[in-house]
Amino acid sequence: MWVMQVGCFLNGGSGEERTDARRRARSNNRLSSIDIQTKVLVALNFFATGSYQTSVGRLDCTHIAIVSPSKNLDLVENRYPEYMYVNLKSYHSINVQLVCDSNLKVLNVNVLFPGSTNDVHIWNNSNVSNMLEELHTHNYSDYFLLGDSGYPLRPWLLTPIAQPTTAAEENYNKNQMHVRSVIERCNRVLKMRFR
Repeated sequence: MWVMQVGCFLNGGSGEERTDARRRARSNNRLSSIDIQTKVLVALNFFATGSYQTSVGRLDCTHIAIVSPSKNLDLVENRYPEYMYVNLKSYHSINVQLVCDSNLKVLNVNVLFPGSTNDVHIWNNSNVSNMLEELHTHNYSDYFLLGDSGYPLRPWLLTPIAQPTTAAEENYNKNQMHVRSVIERCNRVLKMRFR
């Protein structure tokens, strides 16, 4: 779970350094600006695989099963009551938002929401969404994420076309499906890692 909380492995370092990194990750809950070199490399990787040239990455949410939280938890310390962690499949989970690149490198993780939370609500309240919207506001419109049809279409979040009517729209949807396999593969790899 360390990777999911911090977004990377912390090799070496003292226990104090790891504790400090964990504290920063929990208190910040924001995506630090992605440097231009990373953006270019991600875009090149997606382009090389036949995907979108300037895409920063692929977005999706997945459920991670957890032990049932105590019903007697103090809601001041714990933001959500126990029943909020029960997802649509009737087990306790957290709904984790992931952004990855074409090499399955996790670029951002948000683990703040219980299992009953809708993916779109997580997206709308994420710092990634805010950052991309701000980039587009300042005319940095070359960078966007790719999401599934459950997400709203925005200039910085491209989703499939609900009912394609032209060959170009069908081709766009086909490419979207191809890229979707990247985030699904990333989710599977992460879940297998922690079984």
